[in-house]
Amino acid sequence: MDLTELSDIMESYLDDYNNQSKTQMHLVLFQFAIEHVSRIARVLKQDNGHALLIGIGGSGRQSLTKMSAFMAGYDLKQVITC
Repeated sequence: MDLTELSDIMESYLDDYNNQSKTQMHLVLFQFAIEHVSRIARVLKQDNGHALLIGIGGSGRQSLTKMSAFMAGYDLKQVITC
């Protein structure tokens, strides 16, 4: 599958997410973001799949994880720390 096809599929999932969610995500799906969503989604689909995402604040870890969980058909629960 080439990047154009994958980009179209991700845009479709993003549109579906925004139509179903109370809070919309306005993501720019450039090549690296698409690659990261693909990796996260692949890990989540595995049995007992889990991942630790590391990066600076504002790098899109939460948004890409939300999108990946939506693509996998999972309900996302967020732990908020004080």
